[in-house]
Amino acid sequence: MAIYKVNIEDIESALLALGGSSKVSDIKNKVTADYCGGLAPENYLSKRSFRETIQRKIEDYCIESSNFDESKRVARFKRTSRGQYELIKPLGFTLENLEEKNKEFA
Repeated sequence: MAIYKVNIEDIESALLALGGSSKVSDIKNKVTADYCGGLAPENYLSKRSFRETIQRKIEDYCIESSNFDESKRVARFKRTSRGQYELIKPLGFTLENLEEKNKEFA
């Protein structure tokens, strides 16, 4: 197992690869597969705490969340139902230009 820090860029990439809309559990599974070698990171007590950390990070950038503060962040997600999120993406947004978008909002 490796140490991994949840970050918004990896979450966005995972969500985009999942079609732009998905449940938190599927996002967690994709992040785990793509960035953690398929194993839960050792710095999280459990798979549940890893999923909860991902959900908190999403909520920090979710326009419907009480955690969202537009003075500190640009909205990147919207909640479509309980535990389901969708990318807020500009026209023409693709995985190829995700890195450029992340630099713009850094």
